[in-house]
Amino acid sequence: MGTDPGLRSPTVADGRRGYPPAAPYDRIIATCSVRRIPASWLAQTRPGGIIVANLGGDHSSATVRLVVGGDGSAEGRFLPDDAAFIEIEGEEERTRPSIQELADRWIHGEAPVRPARVPEAMEDVQFWFLAQRFLPHVTLFRAEGRPWCLVDHLDLSWARVEESDNGPVVAQGGPQRLWDRLEEADTLWTEGGRPGFERYGLTIDGEGRQRLWLDPPEGPGWDL
Repeated sequence: MGTDPGLRSPTVADGRRGYPPAAPYDRIIATCSVRRIPASWLAQTRPGGIIVANLGGDHSSATVRLVVGGDGSAEGRFLPDDAAFIEIEGEEERTRPSIQELADRWIHGEAPVRPARVPEAMEDVQFWFLAQRFLPHVTLFRAEGRPWCLVDHLDLSWARVEESDNGPVVAQGGPQRLWDRLEEADTLWTEGGRPGFERYGLTIDGEGRQRLWLDPPEGPGWDL
């Protein structure tokens, strides 16, 4: 996390908690991916200091440069280049069902089908950076005969797309309609001009609320 002035070598600590003995810092550079900026990093950065961190989810992440305010707030934009780090482990990752458990859910799930629109950008990390806001706990699968499958690893909602004589169809089960949400994300991303990472920003207010936004801070946004 940092270097203690009283020590000759870098200090090893839980990165989520920062390292209070050497705070405050002028800069924090995180070489891991997070889904939210830890409050400890904000508290340990000087007003006017900078946090550079990789923010994202299972399918896409991007690097944000935040300038920290004097009240625990911060704001900044994402850098244009693609970047990815190993995600820092949290409670969600430790309790997540195994890949096999998730796969079993959609392999055996039965539900009515409807025509499906498959986004052209299904394998585009910039599309998924937005799509993750609609599907924050979803894992994407591909398998022979079932081109696209989604499973929410919290409530186990699922969606499975298959080919039919009339084009792709989707079956969906569980509390959510995951493919409906994916299509919503595709509409927003396409009508918004297929935004790259640099069009997003992040605002953290003094009470710790974190909001990802597109284009101006008052534009479309999602709480993290």
